[in-house]
Amino acid sequence: MKIVTSSQMKKIENSAINNGIKQTDLIHKAGLILAEIIKENIKNVKNSNIIFLIGSGKNGEDGLEASKHLLSWGAKCKIIFSSENKFNITKKNSKIQYFNPKKTENTEILKQFISTADIIVDALIGTGTNRPISGFMKSILDQIKKLNSTTDKTPIIFSADFPSGLNPNTGSVDQSSIDSDFTVSFGLPKIGTLFSQGLKASGEIYLTDIGIPKNLSKNQYIPTEFITKDWVRNNLPKRSNFGHKGNFGKVLILAGSKKYLGAASLAANAAYRSGAGLVTICAPKSIINSISINSIESTLIPLSESSSGVHSKQAAEEILNIMPTYDSFLIGCGLGQENETQAMLNEILFHGEKLPPTIIDADGLNFLSTLKSKWWQNFKSPTIVTPHIGEMSRLSKYPIQKINSQKFEITKKLSDKWGILILLKGAFSVISSPEKNQIAISPHVNSGLAKAGTGDVLSGILAGLMAQKIPIFQSAKLATYLHGKTGMITSKKLTQQTMIATDLLHYFHETFKEIHEPIPPKHFIKLNDL
Repeated sequence: MKIVTSSQMKKIENSAINNGIKQTDLIHKAGLILAEIIKENIKNVKNSNIIFLIGSGKNGEDGLEASKHLLSWGAKCKIIFSSENKFNITKKNSKIQYFNPKKTENTEILKQFISTADIIVDALIGTGTNRPISGFMKSILDQIKKLNSTTDKTPIIFSADFPSGLNPNTGSVDQSSIDSDFTVSFGLPKIGTLFSQGLKASGEIYLTDIGIPKNLSKNQYIPTEFITKDWVRNNLPKRSNFGHKGNFGKVLILAGSKKYLGAASLAANAAYRSGAGLVTICAPKSIINSISINSIESTLIPLSESSSGVHSKQAAEEILNIMPTYDSFLIGCGLGQENETQAMLNEILFHGEKLPPTIIDADGLNFLSTLKSKWWQNFKSPTIVTPHIGEMSRLSKYPIQKINSQKFEITKKLSDKWGILILLKGAFSVISSPEKNQIAISPHVNSGLAKAGTGDVLSGILAGLMAQKIPIFQSAKLATYLHGKTGMITSKKLTQQTMIATDLLHYFHETFKEIHEPIPPKHFIKLNDL
C-alpha cells in the first residue's frame, strides 16, 4: 500500500474523477466509512452527543455526510462551521443544531456545545491546506484544548483524513492542533502521520477504501509503501516436505560476550523460528556453554578470547576459516566494545575473503561508527545494517532530531551513498536498498518492542530468511513485518508493559497462522492490522 504526500493524493483523486468516478460518490463513501468507524469505537452511538467541526473544503463535506448517518443511528449531532459561507449554503437538517461562526454573542453557546460533547469529529482541514491555523478555526481548537485541560471528562476525538494542523507532508503540528484518538485516512495514508509528532497527533490510524481504483497509485512514482499482510503471505518461502536441513540454509552468528550472554541465544532461536535448517553460534570459549543452555538446538564454536568472556583478534581467523560453508552471517549482537573485539571485527569485515550475505547489528554498528574511513566501500558481499535511531545518528553523524524529521529521505540517501541496505528500527521501521527505488515501511508501532533483546530477535529472523536464499530486500521486508506482527500479537496476550524479547519467540508461530488467515472484506482496517 502506497504512502502519499498531499500533492500525490490530489493527483490520484483527480485521475479518479477524470476516469469517470464522481466526486460526490467519493464524499458519500468517505462519510459513511467515517460514521461506521465512529460507531464501531463507541459503546453506544444512540443519544451520544457528537460535535462536528466542519471546514469549507471537501473534508468538511465528508464530515457532514458522516453526521447524516450518525443522526439516523440515534446520535445527537451538533455542527460548528469554521466559515460563514459554509453556514449559509449548507442545506439544514431540523434535527441538527448549527453554530454560526459570525455571531459573536454565541460564544457561550460554543462553550456549551463543546463542554457537552461525548465525541468531536475534526473535519476542518483537508490535504489541500498547509497554512497555519488562524481566525475562528483557531478559537474553536483552542477552546477544545482549554476545556480538555480543565475537566476530567474529555471527548473522544476522531479526525477525518488527518488532524487539522498536522502537515500531511512533514509531520509538523500547529500549536493549536488537538490530538486525536482516532484518525480515519481516506484513500491512501498520508506520510505526515508517520513521523513522531504526527503519530502522537493522529492516535490510532484507520486506512479506508473510498472507491479510488488501486491502479491509479501505481501509475505514479510513489516510492514509499507499507509492507502488507497480503504481500508477506505471497512472499514467504515455500517448504518442501522432501527437504532436509541443508535445503533451508545455514546461519552463522557471531554474538555474545561476558556482559551480554542472552543476545546470541535470542538471535539463534529466532533464526530457527524463521525456518533456517542449521544455526551456529560463535562466542568466547569461557561463556559458550552458558549461552548453549538457552539455545540447545544450535551448534557451537568456542572462540579464542583475550580475557574471560571477551573476543580476541585471533578469533577472526577461526571464524573466517569456517565462513564458506554458511549461507548467511549475523555479526554484532552483544559483542561488547573492547579493543580486542573491535580488532576482530576489523579483520572479519574488511580483511577477510568474501562473506556470505551479512547482517551487521548492535556492537558491529558501534564499531563502524568509530571509523574515520569510508567503511562502506570495503564490503564485498550483500550487506544489511540494522540501526536504531541512536546508532543511525552515530553512523551518519546526523543529529537524532534531523533523522526523526526526515527519516525516509535520510534512510534512502544513506542507503544509496553507502551501497548497502538499511533497516532503520523504530516506530514504522524503514527499509531502503540502493538496488530498489523503493522505501518499505512497517505498519506496526508498539512500545512493547522498546526493550532489550527485541533487536536481537529481529536480526535472527532476518539471518534465518537470508540463509534460505531469499533476496536481501525481500528478506528485510519479511523479517520486519514478522517481527512487528509478532510484537502486536504478544502485546495483546501480555500487554506492552510486561512483554519481553523471549515472549516474541513463544508467539512467533501465531504470526504465521494469522498471516494465512484472509483479511475480512471490509472498507476499512486499522493500520496495525495491515
